[in-house]
Amino acid sequence: MRHHQTSTFTEAEASQVVAIASAYKERGWEFSQICATTLEDSVELLYAYCDPSYTATGLEGVRVNVPDGTSVPSITGVYPAAFVFENESHDLFGVSFEDINIDFGGEFYTVAVAYPMNPRAAACPAEPQGEEACNE
Repeated sequence: MRHHQTSTFTEAEASQVVAIASAYKERGWEFSQICATTLEDSVELLYAYCDPSYTATGLEGVRVNVPDGTSVPSITGVYPAAFVFENESHDLFGVSFEDINIDFGGEFYTVAVAYPMNPRAAACPAEPQGEEACNE
């Protein structure tokens, strides 16, 4: 018998991603992925988690809007496998993560141009003054 599964995603701030990941871990949910999408002046990260029994709603998670030039706390302290998605989001979209457990330092992918999925990121490095510099 197949269960009808839906996906539920809510909005969250970057500062909340570790606490949210911890809450899913405490519930016994598995980390599925982080999917990045380029928006007009930011990158949207979609963090997805699933119930391993598949009796709940299916996928749940959060959408996080990351303005160009800002960084996001890594969830690798909670879900170590997230390092793959965080390094990918950095190399392709220019999103910087703080405290990744395995940080490839921008060399996870070999790309012809910096941040091919978000060319604006090359002009807006994620530094302490990054967001302000990009908004000038």
